[in-house]
Amino acid sequence: MPVWFNEGLDDPPVFDLTGDFRGGMNVTMAPSLLPNNQYSFGGNVVLTNAGGVKSRHGTSQKVSLTGARQTFYYDTPDHEHLLLVSNNSLKRYNGANTADVSGYTGTGNSSILQGVDRAFIATSGALHEYDGTNVYAVKRLKVTITNGGTGYTNATVTVSGGSPVEAAEIEATVADGAVTILNLTNKGRGYTSAPTVTISGDGSNATATAELIDPPFGDIAVWHTNRMFTAGISNLSDTIRVSDILDPSYWAVASSFRVGGGEGEAIVALKSWDVTNLLVYKESSTYLVQTDPAAEVANWPIQKVSDTVGCVAAKTAVQVGADVWWLSKQGVVSIRRMQQETQREISAAISVPVQSYIDRINWEYASTSVGVFYDNKYLLAVPLDSSTVPSHILVYDTLHQCWAGIWDGLSCKDITLTNFDSEQELMLASEAGDILLYDKTRTDDTIQGVSTSFKSQLHLRGYTFGELITPKTLLNVELEFYRSSATASLLYVLDEGDVETFKTGLVTGRQLLTLPFEEEDSRQLSNAGTRTDSMSMLGRPNFRSVQFRLESEDGELSVRTLKASAFLDTIDLHTV
Repeated sequence: MPVWFNEGLDDPPVFDLTGDFRGGMNVTMAPSLLPNNQYSFGGNVVLTNAGGVKSRHGTSQKVSLTGARQTFYYDTPDHEHLLLVSNNSLKRYNGANTADVSGYTGTGNSSILQGVDRAFIATSGALHEYDGTNVYAVKRLKVTITNGGTGYTNATVTVSGGSPVEAAEIEATVADGAVTILNLTNKGRGYTSAPTVTISGDGSNATATAELIDPPFGDIAVWHTNRMFTAGISNLSDTIRVSDILDPSYWAVASSFRVGGGEGEAIVALKSWDVTNLLVYKESSTYLVQTDPAAEVANWPIQKVSDTVGCVAAKTAVQVGADVWWLSKQGVVSIRRMQQETQREISAAISVPVQSYIDRINWEYASTSVGVFYDNKYLLAVPLDSSTVPSHILVYDTLHQCWAGIWDGLSCKDITLTNFDSEQELMLASEAGDILLYDKTRTDDTIQGVSTSFKSQLHLRGYTFGELITPKTLLNVELEFYRSSATASLLYVLDEGDVETFKTGLVTGRQLLTLPFEEEDSRQLSNAGTRTDSMSMLGRPNFRSVQFRLESEDGELSVRTLKASAFLDTIDLHTV
């Protein structure tokens, strides 16, 4: 019978290892060319602060809301809850219960922003204001004297009707027996129709009328330097309107400016940045506006930062430390300070290591993408392939400055940070309509009341043992797990060929003690320490590069190191 012979088995073995994973995920380079602290794929995983890789947390369902498409965390000294926008309805969630909020009539795209003491919801057909209890359309009350009357020394003005949330108050000024000025000491809010203005006093015939003036309607809005800036206004695609300071009900005609007039591209996003700087995005260009409150709006300097790189999704523009990151057609980019205070530049795409996923974005629906900065990570949810809403979440770890992985199973329409009980948490509005909590206590996802396990995957780099050319024979592999609880499978790929399964049912955690309970139940306490598993891999075909893969569909997979050994084959394997 044939006998396998390898002269190299008498030689000392060679070794290779991944001692930490702080270089992150790189799907662009061939696995065999990656440095020893990178890996070629991380599915549903994150990096630990110490440089290990572990499964992401699971999710728990907090609210089931059909059609939920947008969330916003509202936090003032008097109120704290999550606003939930669903089609043309509005709900609020206080961390435990939900309640309907009447009065919202918006449809389509919208921007939600926090003002000084209340929130605003801007749509293409209305601007709504929310004070923690009531939501109502923002309208400016304009009062005009139609007859000053005669014989007045004192006049009293009464405002009635209109179903306001808060009624307006008006003081009258009298001169030469007539009412000459009506001063709104309280402009009121929440009027659904024009109120009636009545003037009484010791004179006669003084009359006045009231009307409600609509603000400019645009679904792109931001609160910046104590003003509201709005774009996306019908027939004014490159124009930004600016409200009065602390008063989004008043918009002076002169308080507007155009950005990149004549380009033929509409504004797609606004982002408040450091101090007075406002970032303005079009699909293929980026601008920086210095909105000095002491200067006239018409005199604000507008600087074109890039005429090739813009933004494709408004909700991906996120403050990351002192920087702002967003999704462009070129990938994920950021704006950063230069050495000179007045200079800015657009960085090279941060997403080069995950370019294959950027290429898979369904660009027709890229505008649905959303981003958030949470736990030192930039999370970018994007629609891949044929998906019309974000189907996968790309995770960039800013602590290690690398991509950590890509999450699936969490198709979502929005992502929001909350701070209930002074603890920052992540909430997702799922495609199915649930509001999900990114839950540190779970290792599975609960959506629509059903708990589903997700697969954690770690595809390491290609191990060449310091030699790209010479064939090798595998000897041993050693895995080190830390605070792990999953049952995993170990697979391998020789020379980027077929995937082979080496071992299933691999226990990654250590059992410390088993506690007996009634009804034949038991509970196992896991050791919080390290588990090392060493396995012989002799008998495999020879190779030039071997890639190891770990997969788990239950529990938390937490990997710290992987070491391997092999023999260099000085001659080809043959039969004698």
